[in-house]
Amino acid sequence: MMDYSSLFEAEQQEQAVLPKSRRKFRFVPVVVSVVLLPVLVLLGWFGFMLLRPRLEGLLRFVSQQAPPEQAAVPVAVATQTPIATPTFVQLPTATPPSPTATEPAAFSDCYEWQSVSLDLLGEQICVHGEYLRHFRRDDATYVMVFSEDPGTFQVWSYPKPFDWYMQGSDSTCIVARGWVQTSGVRPVIILGSKGSMEACP
Repeated sequence: MMDYSSLFEAEQQEQAVLPKSRRKFRFVPVVVSVVLLPVLVLLGWFGFMLLRPRLEGLLRFVSQQAPPEQAAVPVAVATQTPIATPTFVQLPTATPPSPTATEPAAFSDCYEWQSVSLDLLGEQICVHGEYLRHFRRDDATYVMVFSEDPGTFQVWSYPKPFDWYMQGSDSTCIVARGWVQTSGVRPVIILGSKGSMEACP
């Protein structure tokens, strides 16, 4: 009987050798890619640096060869009309009325009593005019009335009476100076430390 064991041993040795050679070839692409990749990157970078001047010249040439229709298109912004800016108007402040032909020159800087309103509240003004009557209230305040209409201008005095300011004059025309205040419904000038009064000249 023949012994075939030697044949099987050769086949087993061949099978044991083949996988080792295949494992070696598996690492070859990895090693090649690791070595070649940086080399290719460096070659590409050097190539770009060498060709860069030519590429810039080519780009300038292409940009100069633009079609004439595109170069002649007008810019839309140049045809727009400017937007008007708002202007601020300063409103005139209250000023004394200008004297008329019949008004004495002494009253040129004074308001007539009819033109004094609550719009002048807090302003120091001069007022002149003919008063109707004056009286003393229960709280010892003296009141000079120019009109019986509600809300019209009045002159008040405390504690001195109006005779003290008129200095014996019987004139019903007075000139009062002071700060315009309010009683709640009407403009008033209160004589005293902040106001004065005299007979018309």
